[in-house]
Amino acid sequence: MNVHEIEGLDGTILAGFEVKYFDVCRSTNDIAMASAVNEVPDTVFIAGLQTAGKGRLGRKWENKKGESLEFSILKATDIKPEKFAQLTPLAGLCVRNAIEKVCGVKCDIKWPNDILIDGKKICGILTEAKSDLKHVVVGIGINVASRSWDEELAAKAASIEDYTSEAVPADALLKEILERFNEKYEQFLAAGSFMPLKAEYESNLINTGKAVTVYSAGETFSGTAIGIDDELRLLVRRDNGNIEAVMQGDVSLTSKF
Repeated sequence: MNVHEIEGLDGTILAGFEVKYFDVCRSTNDIAMASAVNEVPDTVFIAGLQTAGKGRLGRKWENKKGESLEFSILKATDIKPEKFAQLTPLAGLCVRNAIEKVCGVKCDIKWPNDILIDGKKICGILTEAKSDLKHVVVGIGINVASRSWDEELAAKAASIEDYTSEAVPADALLKEILERFNEKYEQFLAAGSFMPLKAEYESNLINTGKAVTVYSAGETFSGTAIGIDDELRLLVRRDNGNIEAVMQGDVSLTSKF
């Protein structure tokens, strides 16, 4: 990954988004959320390095400069507040498709928002909304450059360049993600829901048909993922036969695929 490809985008317009690049910052999501207070155009905030990057469920996102493509999309929106969470799988689908097109690597989605290659996580997504309900922020972190992982992480994390013979063109990958985000956001907006994208999302969902362990609302249970419902909840058939619709929490695969 060539960091200079990304640095050179600062101040440009990419796929309709104004680009702001920060060599080092605490969190691009925090910057985007603060910027939304003002009347700003749709913007993508990119960091060479985040010192307080955030993931789902309060987790930290940690990397060294030049290893990852880390950015947040700030989008003005008038969608209903209860639909904000559906922009997370929308973004996941965009990232998955963009990586496959630009890098030629097959990816899967692990509900709700992790992107996997060969069963290992290479991307996480965190969506946040402003209290004024007029802006949404989608934070995306993608492991791009190969690196040395400790023993624990090596079993579950990877980078795109672990699976490519050439360096990933980070600028082209970002452009493709943003273009796909615009396209799928318009589909989402026109329908007022995720329904036009549901079949494509579900067809790339690695959980379906797999044994999973669910950690949700203080409860842990095992079962088999059988798909998603119209609210994008993961449907899990418990070991006792009951079907549970999981709205939020952590879901781990307990069978190899």
